[in-house]
Parts: sequence; C-alpha cells; structure tokens
Amino acid sequence: MVTILEPSYAQGQITVDDTKETKTYQPDNNRLVVQPSPYQLQPSFDFRWKLIEQNYVVSLGRAATIAGQDVREILIKPVSKEIPVRHMFVDSEHFVVLKYTVDSEGKPPVVVFDTKYVEFGSGPATANFGLPASSSSAHKVVFDGPVKLASASDSKSAAGFSARLPDKLPFGFKVSGAYLFKQWSGGAYVQVKLTDGMVTLTVFQWRQGRTQKPVDARLVQDDSFNVNYGIAVIPGDRMPEEVLRRLVEAFAESSQ
Repeated sequence: MVTILEPSYAQGQITVDDTKETKTYQPDNNRLVVQPSPYQLQPSFDFRWKLIEQNYVVSLGRAATIAGQDVREILIKPVSKEIPVRHMFVDSEHFVVLKYTVDSEGKPPVVVFDTKYVEFGSGPATANFGLPASSSSAHKVVFDGPVKLASASDSKSAAGFSARLPDKLPFGFKVSGAYLFKQWSGGAYVQVKLTDGMVTLTVFQWRQGRTQKPVDARLVQDDSFNVNYGIAVIPGDRMPEEVLRRLVEAFAESSQ
C-alpha cells in the first residue's frame, strides 16, 4: 500500500497492490483505476539469482543503524566496470531492506529509497491498510493488462512487426519476458523486460508511423524496417547512459 504525499497534483492518491491486481484511488477526481499488477511482469527469483551469481560479487559490508534498527550492508559489486556498485542495508532481525543506494561516478550515491520510520508486525501493517470507504462510490476505470508474447511473431498482427528478442546482450543482461501493449489511439507496441539480476530495464519497440512513441522511451533508435527502439529505467534507479545506449543498439542491430 502506497499513499502519495507529493507532488501536490497527486497528493492523497492511494494504491493497494496484492501482486495480482493494482487499485489506485484518485480523490481529486473521485476515480478508481484498476489494472493488473506490475509484479506479474517480474522475473522469478531463481532466474534473477542465477544472473546475480554470473554478473556480481556479493559480500557483507559495514554495520549501521537506520530508523533505529540495526542493519548490515550488502555490497553488490558488478563484474562489468560500466555497471555501478549497489548497496543494500538490511534489517538484521527482520531481513527487510531499509536503504538502497547506487554509486554515481565520483558523485554522492543515488538514493533509490531510504527509511525514516518503520514498525514491524501484523498490527501496524493492517491497522490502516486498504482504500478509503469513499472509493466504493468512485468512478471505476479498468485497464486491460499486457499480453505476454509466447513467440516473437505473436506481436505482428497488432504491432505490425515481429518482436525483436536478441539472444545475446551486453553487460550480462537477459530477456526475462516480452509483452504486447495496446494504446487508446489504436496502435500497439512491445515491451521487452531485461535484467542482469539486480537491474530491471524496459526496451520499447514500435512501428514508426503506426504507433505513437511510448512516453517513457529514451535514446530512441530505428532500423531499416521502420521499427523504433527506446529504453527506460525504473524510476529512482540509475544506469549510465552508455550502458543504455549499447543495449538499444543491440536491439536495433538484431533486426539487420
């Protein structure tokens, strides 16, 4: 459950996600948005752990205190020098990550998230859990979820091309899944999820002139078949521009 405090235009929005369905109540316009949970698109733990073992060296770091809790740092050093080092600070008793930072090339680390206050136990967790009673009379909007592609050609009818799914990607990344998304305008695009075990990235693919560019797509490139490619990082995370660029290039080159 997440309640937004800022920015002001989204203040008061409440989202409850049970890992199957996400419900977001928007009090300003009295709207309840229901859609499949993004957890459905996440790779399995076993898949990720195998990649972590290939791409990172994991070790214990220093002890510290965060939000009044004793924590131990887990240091996650990549094999590829282009990938930043990651630090997770885990509660020593409950094994919950309370702080997560990413190194930033000589600058202060990027804080993915930090904890100012925490309570453990089922009581605090369930006391105020759920959407407010006013959401029961809100205007309900239901969004269809993405369609998982069983094969690359499954996207051809809706998107106008077969999804590009390279067998080999740089920096130890692997494709964890490919999905077809349909736009309100009638177009459709493909999202390909990548991971190196720790990092999750999304590569967008769409037919130029047929589908509008997905808003999150960056570093856009195209190929000789008028298929465009762009990439996005999970908000709050960090990945060097050169790494992202080389991944997009790998997709564009795979169609040649």
